[in-house]
Amino acid sequence: MFRSLATMVTAALSLPGCALQNKTEEFQTVPYFEVAADFETEPVLDPDDSADDIAVAFSMELEKTWIIGTNKRRGLEIYDINGKRIMNIDRGRLNNVDLRRGSHEHIFEVAASNRTLKSLDIFEANLETETITLVNSISLDYEDPYGVCASDSIVFVGDKKGNLQGWGWDSQSLDYEIQFNSQTEGCVISKDGETLFVGEENVGIWSVDIESGLKKQLLPISRNLLVADVEGLTIFENEEDSYLIASSQGDNSFVIYSLNRNEPIAKFRISSGIDLDPVSETDGIDAFSTALPGYRSGILVVQDGVNTNEKRDRGFRNTNENQNFKIIAWSKIEKELSEMGFN
Repeated sequence: MFRSLATMVTAALSLPGCALQNKTEEFQTVPYFEVAADFETEPVLDPDDSADDIAVAFSMELEKTWIIGTNKRRGLEIYDINGKRIMNIDRGRLNNVDLRRGSHEHIFEVAASNRTLKSLDIFEANLETETITLVNSISLDYEDPYGVCASDSIVFVGDKKGNLQGWGWDSQSLDYEIQFNSQTEGCVISKDGETLFVGEENVGIWSVDIESGLKKQLLPISRNLLVADVEGLTIFENEEDSYLIASSQGDNSFVIYSLNRNEPIAKFRISSGIDLDPVSETDGIDAFSTALPGYRSGILVVQDGVNTNEKRDRGFRNTNENQNFKIIAWSKIEKELSEMGFN
């Protein structure tokens, strides 16, 4: 399907005067490519649909990276940059997670939606002491807390009924309330803290002016671009552009939307590598735009909903095939975008 789509798009782009936006909403097409993951985390501790969302923390001083993932059957699981589990925190059914830097460059505040306790939990993660501690728990009037995203000043948490609330990190003040018509989960806040991007799972991606609450649809669900469900959202920023990346779960792919150009520019899959399985049925995703040890352009981390066993031993053995998270060097995606003239 995707190979023929790529061929069709290449042919279309070679026609005089043809532009990406000259496609119908139902059959909107963009250039397509595939990349393989570089590393994967150890499988989460529980079977079935357990892994969900991730947030990346990095201390330049310590040259240490944490990948903080949710295990929605028990709590958090924390991994190093090579995918080795450092620790796990049992706290209930934590679904989504995000973070901000705290009082020191190796300290982070971590927010997670707790479906067991119906709360927004705030943790302090210390990469130097390798500890993570619960510091606050905000009770929510949700039946089922779900999606989470954060900026330096605010944490948004949603539920399965389309409600989205914005809470201050350091208080229990409810600052914002936004309503959608149906279930949302993935969300991300722009670097300037002014715009909230939300995935309404069976409708599409919205941008929301945080101060006014004004909503604008960026990208609708369609047959072969953004295929329901739209799940995880993240932003990768470099000197050339800001890229909004969405998990198009319905066809096991990812859509890249240029915020500078205000249009989708590419679609890709994470295919099988030499010793890593392909990625499918992805929920949460997170991008880190700063250079990391071994990753000069940063990384993309994605949840893998079907973690098969077609791989060699990378220091641990995946025998139970529980879900996990895959780590992809952004330089691979950067190369593909550059060849398309977008970077």
